[in-house]
Amino acid sequence: MRLAGRDLLAMPESRLRRVRGADVGFVFQDPLTALDPAMTVGEQLVETLRCHRGIRRPAARRRAAELLELVGIPEPGAALDRFPRQFSGGMRQRVLIALAICCDPALLIADEATTALDPTVQIQILSLLRRLRRELGMALIVISHDLGVIAAVCDRVQVMYGGVVVEHGPVPQVLAAPRHPYTAGLLRLAPRFEHRTHRRLRPIPGMALTVTGTRHDCRFADRCELADDRCRTEVPPWSHTADGRHGSACWRPPTAVAALASAAPTPQEVR
Repeated sequence: MRLAGRDLLAMPESRLRRVRGADVGFVFQDPLTALDPAMTVGEQLVETLRCHRGIRRPAARRRAAELLELVGIPEPGAALDRFPRQFSGGMRQRVLIALAICCDPALLIADEATTALDPTVQIQILSLLRRLRRELGMALIVISHDLGVIAAVCDRVQVMYGGVVVEHGPVPQVLAAPRHPYTAGLLRLAPRFEHRTHRRLRPIPGMALTVTGTRHDCRFADRCELADDRCRTEVPPWSHTADGRHGSACWRPPTAVAALASAAPTPQEVR
């Protein structure tokens, strides 16, 4: 695991503490539990700025107000003296994003950042993440089970099952022409709005995999409609499109997966 050429897994804890917050920002799923309920949001922002940037308290407080304004908090100066419980869920998530970007990180990781929010607020937070990525020039990693979120924010996607990547590629290509049965199954589960016809969602059969030890098969085989004996005894190889940008680990040919995904919604409908 490398960040700007540095091996993060080889770093001692003392160096990792300097990376966290300063070089990498993290937006958690539930801002109510991620923020300290005993401290005002201003205190939490000032503490982080002073720890990583070494600036004096008055300057840190001014910067904290600027950050709250950047993420769309009304009356940022007054908001500094409020506690997290005094904000709505959407406003708390904005505060958490301000805390994550306060040291101008090169990378922002958002872990299910919109799951606990209602749809209207979700759209606002996703729009904010897109704007911040563009204005601050930082990389953004979104962890989500929601393909609509991925379609709205991301350029590339990695689909994981059982702790391993099973498909990767540009978002439009993966959503339009999935090459792995698990991706096709996820797309079939996305609600599809049609004018004249209605269809039932087709769930993926079986139960989610519990990963124990080393596997020598396809981890999705027990739930896959296309699996054969080889899928259950050999690890599938990777295959890619001609340009090398879109690949998957599956024994079945892409044409078979395409037929499986034929009932899936289009990328525009997922978005």
